[in-house]
Order: sequence, then structure tokens, then C-alpha cells
Amino acid sequence: MKTNHLLLTVAILAIAFNVSGQLYTPAGGVEVNNGSPINVGVGINNPDARFVVRGLAPSGAVRVTALSKYSGTGSLQSDPAFLLRLEYDDAGAIVAQGERTVFNVNHLGNTQIGTFSGITAPDVLAVRSTLGIYHAANEHVKIQHASNNHEIFWRSNANRNFRFRNSNTGAVPLTLAPSGKVGVGTANFAGNHALHVKGTGVHEDIYVQAENAWGQDNSFARLVYTTAPQIWWKSSTNANFEFKSGDQTPLRLSPQGKVGVNTSNFVSSHSLYIKGTTIAEEIFVKIEDDWGDYVFEPDYVLQ
Repeated sequence: MKTNHLLLTVAILAIAFNVSGQLYTPAGGVEVNNGSPINVGVGINNPDARFVVRGLAPSGAVRVTALSKYSGTGSLQSDPAFLLRLEYDDAGAIVAQGERTVFNVNHLGNTQIGTFSGITAPDVLAVRSTLGIYHAANEHVKIQHASNNHEIFWRSNANRNFRFRNSNTGAVPLTLAPSGKVGVGTANFAGNHALHVKGTGVHEDIYVQAENAWGQDNSFARLVYTTAPQIWWKSSTNANFEFKSGDQTPLRLSPQGKVGVNTSNFVSSHSLYIKGTTIAEEIFVKIEDDWGDYVFEPDYVLQ
């Protein structure tokens, strides 16, 4: 009983004289009673873990305060590497600094989740391997490093799309479908097309190639604007450039510069091949040297 009175007296004196106190155990850790650890509770009875803190709003439950650049003695100190750190005990194995850390918050609020070898000052948020946002087990978005690639995964029980939405305007400039289709300004994935664009598009240079020819310079169609709008094509099999309408091919251009209207029968050395009749209001037939009108040239001799 005297001991209890003494402890009460010490506690009252500590409060009266504003003496700082601490929670400790004689052995430097939580005592073990009959081979079982004793759970410690602050603000709660019968804690179900080794250390449980219960607080009331709005003051909260736990506040951790680290010293600033100046210690209590006034000497200059470096910023603390961590304000709050959770580690695991791997039975005393020798590992590099930080390899036991599973959660860390430094004095700037930068947060590290997961084990990072040698990293003590992460970015604003650093997550090891995978960052997951879950609505349910089958409704989630994950950012993950897998198979030497950085990937974004999403899963939806209702087969929903993945959308990029601007929080200011509400616009959805990009939509990805679970089937692999991409929509720019639209989610109307009609047909079997891989890319759907609503509105105009601006390009300097467009290549169209079969996938097995990507990176090769021998089979492609190209739409480009240099000094003028141009269509280029090149074929490893010397194929023609064809204009299709349904199952018809009204116009063909050969790599040799020949033009076929409703035909690809480029016989002999003619430049123009027409299958069927031709109608025109006026036709001039001249050799190329006479195409120009030289009647007004100073050295032209009048007849």
C-alpha cells in the first residue's frame, strides 16, 4: 500500500512540475508473463495486440514529433531520416540499411511502403512493386512493375472501360476498353477497329504497314506533307497502289508510273490504261515538248 501511495505522489509531482515522462519496462521491452507477451493498451481496456492506442476526435490517437534541425543542446543536426518507421524482425540476419523497413515517413511527409534496399528518402509516395486501388476483389486498378515492364492493370466485374477524365472540365479524352480498343474523345467502340477517334486529327507523317513489316523500309503506305501533300508507297513484291470501293478497284498506280482505270493489265510501255469507254468534252494530243504555249515568248517565230 505504501508503494502505491509513493507512485501516486510521484505522478502528482510530475504533473505539478510539468516533468516529462515516458512509458518503459525494466527489460527494455514489453514484459512476458508465463511465456506469453503482455499487450499494452493506451485509452483502451483488454488490447488485442502488443500495443493498441485509442483516441478521441478531433485530437486523434497518436502524434509523433521529431526534432528539427537543431537538437535540444542547440547544435546543428541533419534532418531525421524518418518520422515514423515500421520494421520487421528477421531473426537477427545481417541486412543492408532499410531492408527491414516496411513503412516509413520522413520529416517531409514522404512515404515509403514496402522494402527498399538503401532507400531512406523516397519520393512523395514510393510503393514497392505494386500499388493497388480496390473497390472490391474484382474491381480494382493496379500500377505494377512486372516482367521487366511498368504496367497499369484494371479489372471490372461489369467489363467497364478505363477512362482518363479531367476533374476540371469533366472531359474524357482517352478511353481504354477491356478488349484492347482505344477511344480518343469517344467510347463508341463500333466494329472491330482498334482505334476510334471522334473529331479531327493532325499528323505530320503517317505510316501504314503490316505488323510483321514494322521497322522495315520495303513495304509501306505513307501520307506525308512536305512541300506539298504526298502519298508514298513501297512494296517488296512490286505491288500496285490500289483505290478500293467495295469489291471494285477503279484506279491502280504502278511503281513504274503507269495508271490503270478498272484494269491492272499494264502491257507494253503506255502510261494510261482504260478498260471500258471514255467520254470527255475536249482532248488534246501533243508530244510533251509541245505542251507549253510558247507563242508569247520573245524568240518565238510567228508563221
